[in-house]
Amino acid sequence: MERFPGGAKIETLPILLSPSWPFSKISFPSDGRPFCSCWQQDPLLFFGPIVALNLVWDFRVYVLKKEGDSVRDKIEAYCSVHGALPPDLEAVGIPERMEGPIYYRREDEREYILWFGTTLGESVTYSSKTRQWD
Repeated sequence: MERFPGGAKIETLPILLSPSWPFSKISFPSDGRPFCSCWQQDPLLFFGPIVALNLVWDFRVYVLKKEGDSVRDKIEAYCSVHGALPPDLEAVGIPERMEGPIYYRREDEREYILWFGTTLGESVTYSSKTRQWD
C-alpha cells in the first residue's frame, strides 16, 4: 500500500506492458481515481508525446496549406487563360477524389473556396474573396 498525496491509500496494480514502458505501474487511489506517480516524477514522459503529436499535426496542416496554395495557383492560371473559374479540379489537371485531400467548390462566377479536413467536423478553408486560409 502506498499513500496518495493528501493521505489517501493507494492500491497498486501492475499492467502487462513491456518493461521499458514508463507507465508500467498505474496506481488507483481508494476513491477510484487513476493516478500514476511517474507523471509527478518526470512530467516530460507524459507531456512530451502530447507536444510531439501537436507539432506533427501542425506540420500536416502546413503541408496541406502549401498543397492548397499550389492548387490555388493552378486555378488562378486557368482563370487567366479561360476568363472563368474551372468547373472542377480535373479541369486544372488535378484528379478529384472522395478522400481529398484538397476540395474545391465554385461559389459563383468569380469566387471559389478550397478546403481540407483537419479533424472530424473541422476544416481549414481558403476563400478567393479574402485570399486567406482560415
